[in-house]
Amino acid sequence: LQTNDLLQRAEQVLENADKMGCRKFLTPTSLVAGNPKLNLAFVANLFNNHPCLDPITEEEKLEVEDFDAEGEREARVFTLWLNSLDVQPAVQSFFDDLRDGTILLQAYDKVIKGSVNQRHVNKRPAHGGEVSRFKAVENTNYAIELGKQNGFSLVGIQGADITDGQRTLTLGLVWQLMRKDITLTLSALAQRLGKREITDSEMGLKKMWVEEGWRGFMRGNGTNCIRIVPYSAVQFGSYNFYKRV
Repeated sequence: LQTNDLLQRAEQVLENADKMGCRKFLTPTSLVAGNPKLNLAFVANLFNNHPCLDPITEEEKLEVEDFDAEGEREARVFTLWLNSLDVQPAVQSFFDDLRDGTILLQAYDKVIKGSVNQRHVNKRPAHGGEVSRFKAVENTNYAIELGKQNGFSLVGIQGADITDGQRTLTLGLVWQLMRKDITLTLSALAQRLGKREITDSEMGLKKMWVEEGWRGFMRGNGTNCIRIVPYSAVQFGSYNFYKRV
C-alpha cells in the first residue's frame, strides 16, 4: 500500500498470489486496467483454493439438507445469480417473482446481449401492480422461445408452466440460462488469452445436463456447477477435472 506506482503494486499482488499457487489469468497491466471478467476469474480461483471458511458442523449440514426440499437450495443459488445480473426489481421469492416472465427476459438480455426484442415484452406497471395472466404467459412463452433459439433443452415446457410456478420446469430453464452465462464468460476469457472457444462438453456441463438435469447443478455433497468449471480449462491443460466432479 506504500507503493504509489500501480503497476508495481499490481506485481506485488501477483507475487503474493504466486506464493499461494494462484497466479493465473492476470498480468500487472491487465490488473491495473480493471478488466472485470479477468479479475472475477482471478478472485474466483483464489477463493476456490483458499476460501478460509470453517467446515460446517453436522448440525449445520442437516439444516442445509433440510433446506433442499423441493429445490429450495437450488432456488436460492439461482436467486443470487439473477440478482448478480442486476435485474429489477431484485428477486426475493424465486418461483413467484419469475411467474410474469419480466425477470427472465431481463436475464436473457443481460446474458445474451440484444437477444430480447423489447417490443415483445409486457412490462410491469410503472406505478406498481401486476402483469395480467394473459400478458405474463406471453412473456414466459417468449422466454421459452428464446431458450429454444439458443439450443436449450425445453421439450414439453410451455410458458404457462413458468407462470403457474412449476418448480422443476422453472429450475430447468434458469439452470440452462445460467449455464449459457458461464459458457459465454469462459469463452470471453479464452478469447482474451488467445485460446479457442470453450464448449459445454469441455466443461462437462452438457454431459451433466443430459444425465442429471438441473439437479446435477447441486450435488448431495454441496458441490455446485461452479466447482466443475476448471479454471485451468481456460488455458486448456489437462482434462483431469472430470475425475474431480
